[in-house]
Amino acid sequence: MLTSAEATAKVAALGTNIPPRSDQAAVEAFLASTPPANNQAFLDGISYAALEAPVWDGNWADFSGIVQSLWDQMIAGQITPEQFGQQACEQTASTFK
Repeated sequence: MLTSAEATAKVAALGTNIPPRSDQAAVEAFLASTPPANNQAFLDGISYAALEAPVWDGNWADFSGIVQSLWDQMIAGQITPEQFGQQACEQTASTFK
């Protein structure tokens, strides 16, 4: 199972992946991983951490629709990856608030 103690310990050992459960094996694997040198700081912050709001507020459906349409065109060879990037930036700007 993806959230088993064994699986979370393996993911935690990769570093800066705070275990999603308080299983001691996962926590120890996380603390032993480097870099950074002090993973304990991440665990210490859990008690007072707060989620941040998204960095933008916009219409996700419009954004996704535009990007998907451009992606389909690129995959079909109708536009280049460079054109995809340029057009995606231009056409999605209005979806951000």
